[in-house]
Amino acid sequence: MHQNLFYLLGLIAIIGTACSSSSTRIDVLQPAEIFIPENIETIVTIDRSRPAKGYLSFLEGVVTGEQIGQDKEGRRSALDGLTEALTRTPRFRVIHSGYEKTGANASLRLIDPMNWYEIKALCEEFNADAVLAIEMYDSDIAIETSEKERKKKNKDGEQYIETYFEDKMDLSVKMGWRLYDPTNRLIIDEYTTRDDDNGNGEGKTKEAASNNLPDAFQMARDISFVAGRLYGERIAPTWVSVSRSYYDTVKGDEQSTMEKAARMAETKDWRGAAKIWNEVVSSSYDEETRGKAAYNMAIANECLGKLQNARDWAQKAYVDFGNKKAKSYIQTIENRIYEQQVVEEQMRGVN
Repeated sequence: MHQNLFYLLGLIAIIGTACSSSSTRIDVLQPAEIFIPENIETIVTIDRSRPAKGYLSFLEGVVTGEQIGQDKEGRRSALDGLTEALTRTPRFRVIHSGYEKTGANASLRLIDPMNWYEIKALCEEFNADAVLAIEMYDSDIAIETSEKERKKKNKDGEQYIETYFEDKMDLSVKMGWRLYDPTNRLIIDEYTTRDDDNGNGEGKTKEAASNNLPDAFQMARDISFVAGRLYGERIAPTWVSVSRSYYDTVKGDEQSTMEKAARMAETKDWRGAAKIWNEVVSSSYDEETRGKAAYNMAIANECLGKLQNARDWAQKAYVDFGNKKAKSYIQTIENRIYEQQVVEEQMRGVN
C-alpha cells in the first residue's frame, strides 16, 4: 500500500476528531517523498509495459478473468492519474509522448532499464529533462462462487429458507515505474506497487450472481488512476486541500463577539477575525472562552501562512488555558512547519 495512502488516512482521522461547528479549507503544498535534481523541470512519459507476447497475455486473461483491453486501459488511466497529480505542482511540466513500447514480461518484475541512447533521444524529441516510464503493469481477477442460505419470511409471516449464490471478486493491480535522468545517467526512482479492491454480487443463480458483480474493467481503471496520482505525489510537491476547524460559539455574553469573528473567518477575513479573537484572549472573559479564542488565533495564523505564529498560539491555548484541541494541533502545525522546509528544499531553483 502506498505510503501516501497512510498519510491521507491519518489526515482524515485528524479531520474526523474536529468537534467545532465551523471549518475552513487550506491549500497546502505537500512535499514529495523523494528528491528530484534541480536540473529536471520537464518530464516526458512513455508506456513500456505492453506485453512482449500478446498471445500469452491473451491466455493469461482467459485464466484470470481479465477483460480484453483491460490492462491497456489501466495503463492509460495510470498516466491520466499521474498527469492529474502533476497539474497540482509548480515543480514540473509533464508531456505525454503517446509512445507504447513492448517490454513487459510474465514474471511480474521490472524488466531491464532502457538504454541511455533511447532516453536521450526521447528527451531531445520532446525537449524534456527526464523520462518517466511505466515498466510493469498487470491486473488480475479472482472470483469465488459460493452457495448460501438465509432465513426469510413470506407475506403471511411464515419463515422459509432461501438459497442464493454469492460471487466474491478480488482485483489486484501491480505496477512498476522508472524515472530516468539522462544528464547524470541516473535512474532517480524505481518503484513498484500493488493495489487491491474487491466486490460482491449475489443472485438466485450463478449467472445472476456473476452479472451483479461490479464492473471489473472500471474497477481496474479506477485503481490505476489512483495509483498514478499517488506516484505523481511521490515525485513532486503537490497542492492538497486540508480541513481546519475553529470555534464559532461560546457560552455567556461573549457569544455575539465570537459569532462576529466566525462570520469574518467564513468570508476569509482572517485578519479581521484574528483582531477580535486577540482581544478576547486579552480580556477578562472566562478561561475556557479565552482558550478557544487562542486556539482560533492559531488557525487564523496558519490560514495567513504564518506557521510559527500558529504554533505559538496553539502552545498558548494549551499551556495557558488548557484547551485540549490545541494539544493535538501543536503536532499538526509542527508537521506543517517541517514539511514546508522540505518543500522549500525540493523547490529550490524553481521560478
